[in-house]
Amino acid sequence: THRRQESARLITELSSRVDGMVIMDRTVSDSTISAIADSGIPIVLLARSAIGDLPSVRSENQIPAIELMTHLTKDHCYRSFAFLGDPQIAYDVTERWRAVNKVAHEQNLARPKLIRCGYRQQDGYQAAQKLVTQGTLPQCLLCANDEVAFGVYQALRENNIRIPDEIAVTGWDDIPTSELISPPLTSVQQPTQQLGDLAAQKLI
Repeated sequence: THRRQESARLITELSSRVDGMVIMDRTVSDSTISAIADSGIPIVLLARSAIGDLPSVRSENQIPAIELMTHLTKDHCYRSFAFLGDPQIAYDVTERWRAVNKVAHEQNLARPKLIRCGYRQQDGYQAAQKLVTQGTLPQCLLCANDEVAFGVYQALRENNIRIPDEIAVTGWDDIPTSELISPPLTSVQQPTQQLGDLAAQKLI
């Protein structure tokens, strides 16, 4: 849906032409999903908080985020962070943002700066350009996914800011193309195949 304004109408119309739906993340509101479910269409939620008794498939986000932050603070001694993403529009990112703040609080670090942005490469590029323009870069940029991180790499490279010598960047998902960028991207691997398999099994 790419969060188009007409997403609710499009998904509601689609529900009358299919035997079941896997609805991922916060693409549409709870009320829209409940209305579709009330029509009798089987629904499985993916990477989204539960709605009533609808089955929901989610990965663990807080523990990996805590492990990532611990690695960055303990092994690399980073003390200042910015988080690029929008917890309000993605359940998984909400969980990661909470964990990042939890670690920062426990280690008496300044609260990471939240840079709200979408989840595509261009969104990460624009968010990083904004940070560079402000002139107050933290030691590490935590990106909500790898696509955002790719955009951050592009912006930093254009501004002659070296990774990781001057600033560290992390991603999330460990998608195959993350192996192709230089320097290598530190990214948290997501069990995307397992998530999709389980969602399909539950729907069937």
